[in-house]
Amino acid sequence: MNTNALAKLYDRLSPRERLPLIVAASVRGDEAERGRLMRTAPRSLYRLPDYHGLADALQDAALLHLLEVLDLVALFLQASGSEEQSAILKDQEHDERWMRIVRMAAYLITARRDAWRLLCGELGIDAEILLKGLPGYATVVRNEQTARALVFTPEEAAAYLRANASEEVRPPTAETYLSGLREFLDEWAGRWD
Repeated sequence: MNTNALAKLYDRLSPRERLPLIVAASVRGDEAERGRLMRTAPRSLYRLPDYHGLADALQDAALLHLLEVLDLVALFLQASGSEEQSAILKDQEHDERWMRIVRMAAYLITARRDAWRLLCGELGIDAEILLKGLPGYATVVRNEQTARALVFTPEEAAAYLRANASEEVRPPTAETYLSGLREFLDEWAGRWD
């Protein structure tokens, strides 16, 4: 059967049949097929409250925040283990190198967590309420406490980046992460307008 004959049946696809076809067309770069699959989907009409876009965007931001922090926690734990191993082997050069990585990861974890708290504070929402029920949240909380005890100062983070980058790089701060979170919220909430 040719694709034109199949395309005539697209309006009969269920969402569970249609979505994998849309993803497959996107992956192979077939925008025409992707567009046909999307245009032929039956339409549903919903009435949503005016805050829905912001609530949806905030939930997505919470998930993204948690994933980003979990990724940094993984780096933090990996570097901590390597630092401990170097200490046991009495390899001072590697021990110090790993400790700098641990402290930089701690800096990034705390900057991201502080940014999230600032964003939620601006919105008048408890910063932890959207995260508490998610997998990985307890891991973030446990490791944030340890990270705060080991964190670089902003000056130490800048010196670390200068020593490890080929160009002048400024360390991200809670404020720079906050700016990114605000942009994310505005962009994603705006999709519902």
